[in-house]
Amino acid sequence: MPLALALALNLAAAGAPAGGAWRVIERFSGPTMSLYQLRTDGEAIYWLSCPGLMKPCSLNRLEVGANEPAVVTSDFEPGGVYAVDRDGVYMTAQGKIVRLPKSGGKPRVLASVEGWIKDLQVAGEFIYVSTADTYRMTGRNPDPRHGTILRFPKAGGAIRRITETDSSDPQMAIDQRRIYFVGEGSIQSVPIEGGRIETMARDDANPAMSIAADRVAVYFAAGGEVRRVLKTGGAVSVLYRARIVLKASVQDGFVYASRNLAFDRGGIAETAAIVRIPASGGNAEVIAAPSESPQDVAAGRAGVFVLLSSLGEKNHPDRIVVLEPHAP
Repeated sequence: MPLALALALNLAAAGAPAGGAWRVIERFSGPTMSLYQLRTDGEAIYWLSCPGLMKPCSLNRLEVGANEPAVVTSDFEPGGVYAVDRDGVYMTAQGKIVRLPKSGGKPRVLASVEGWIKDLQVAGEFIYVSTADTYRMTGRNPDPRHGTILRFPKAGGAIRRITETDSSDPQMAIDQRRIYFVGEGSIQSVPIEGGRIETMARDDANPAMSIAADRVAVYFAAGGEVRRVLKTGGAVSVLYRARIVLKASVQDGFVYASRNLAFDRGGIAETAAIVRIPASGGNAEVIAAPSESPQDVAAGRAGVFVLLSSLGEKNHPDRIVVLEPHAP
């Protein structure tokens, strides 16, 4: 249930600058291992609440100034993905992409997609969908498929195939000119209308865990590092190093990274943290040091939101918190 509780953490000892601190405000909590896929559209935060494996989830919306979340739908398919923009909520439903009003209601089918949908994004007036390449997946697969990136109008219409992908998890970041996506051991890009694929970065030993982009560069978490490569090309730079980095999100000139709790020989080798890094490079700042694992980060105009999970530890709920800077 929502707690709306300000915890006011002074994190100077954890690595925050001596001249400031960050406040952690809890916005929602749920049973352990039940909250997933945190998003924000600048007006609200969204997440999935899942009661159990392979059971339908609820998609929830909590406005920034509200205390109680609203349920957009209680019939979100297990393993599905979704996206939000100013006009509505877009989600997968048995091989289809549907749109719902943010207040909930009857879904409208926009397109049918073949393959295992891994990412769904809305940019401008189009919806972009990526599907997994299943040729490299282990186990019996009677119908392997190449991965694809597809596009169609968000009002509905013909589907356009932009390119094929070789990744089992082709996450995307999109601007007005190109689609940047996770390839097999690589970061790749393709013109938004289709065309030649460019490889921006390659590391076959450390696949990318997430991808984000701003006006000038692409950022991704791989091999315990937050990495940056300019959209114009060039060498990959490392903005931050840790043992495990799960997610990198960029907003207003800063990259927000989730550093996971790491163990070595039964002991804690590195504590969990949310780290803020200048997007152009510079000193990293620990803005929160939770005891739980930060599974997702969504940075937007409304703030920096974090989904924290105790990873199955009994009597420790999952939590969604917002991080806010404040004067000491």
